[in-house]
Amino acid sequence: ILRKWVSPIAIWIDHRVGDKARHTRLTRRHIEHLAEMTGHPITLVRDAKQTNVRLIFSREINFAKDVRHELGPTAAKVVPQATCISSLQTASGVIVKAIIIIPVDRANAQRKLLACIVEEITQTLGLPNDSNYVFPSIFNDHTPQQLLTGLDYLLIRILYDPRMRAGMPKDAAMTI
Repeated sequence: ILRKWVSPIAIWIDHRVGDKARHTRLTRRHIEHLAEMTGHPITLVRDAKQTNVRLIFSREINFAKDVRHELGPTAAKVVPQATCISSLQTASGVIVKAIIIIPVDRANAQRKLLACIVEEITQTLGLPNDSNYVFPSIFNDHTPQQLLTGLDYLLIRILYDPRMRAGMPKDAAMTI
């Protein structure tokens, strides 16, 4: 089933660490790029009540607790291997909510802060599964790419083509 946003995406940054201006600047630049690629409205909001995407900048020491609290105990099992994590909530293929958690110190130690911002926000557009069928791509965990590739650009553009409707079966989407 095809998953994508129908309503505008409103991202609220929950800063639990310092360097707020840097994180906001990196996030803003990436979502402006995604909005341009998709033609879908994506904005940062200042009020948590207006959001449907919560981006949490946290610390490694709190990562497992934050993931368990926000995403549940099953998601918390991947914390030892994950640099960052996101989760989508859907209703009949329509994405209605997403949560992203980035432990800044862990991401910085691995030189992947920007990669986490790019990968997790991009994957919340509706292509979250890491796949070995796409390469090079941020949608493949075995690729050295940390930023969007030409293939990623095409996949995102295809997903947000107006003919692609949230909830449509895979066969119908593949025909388009």
